[in-house]
Amino acid sequence: MILISSTKLEHNIANNAFSSWEKTKYIIFMTAIYSFTGPAYMLTPSFGPKPPALDSLISFLSTIAFVLITYFGIKKCHQTNKAVDDAHFIERFTILNVPLTIKFMLIFLPAFLFIVLFSWTMSADEEIRKNIISYSMRVIAPVGMVIYYIFLNRSFERLGQLMIKNGKS
Repeated sequence: MILISSTKLEHNIANNAFSSWEKTKYIIFMTAIYSFTGPAYMLTPSFGPKPPALDSLISFLSTIAFVLITYFGIKKCHQTNKAVDDAHFIERFTILNVPLTIKFMLIFLPAFLFIVLFSWTMSADEEIRKNIISYSMRVIAPVGMVIYYIFLNRSFERLGQLMIKNGKS
């Protein structure tokens, strides 16, 4: 499996170098990665005192932003794929997500740690620290998602160029 290099992965897809099982491994990998998001909610339990209205509003807006960004991001990738050859979109989408997801995890994990450390230096009050972390993540995460889909669409564009170059489109 090619886990980091989007360019190498795009070349292999363009050259039809993957077997069905190799493609399936990417689906398994992405399913495993996405399954980690469930336990992350354990870190921010929803029981206890009711959060302030501003917190609920920011959470709601962030969720709506994620839904819209995901919809339009996938739609843009689909349009790019359709312009190439309108074939194998789900397969390509899944496979091209792997290196991008790994890169984003490697970038955003240190960014998250920086936000936590920043909140610790900004205030000694535990509640203020939690708010800084929570609000920062709810604002930064949708921006990160937009960047993610921009890069994913660029990967589809490069794949299309490779396929045209190889005469497969």
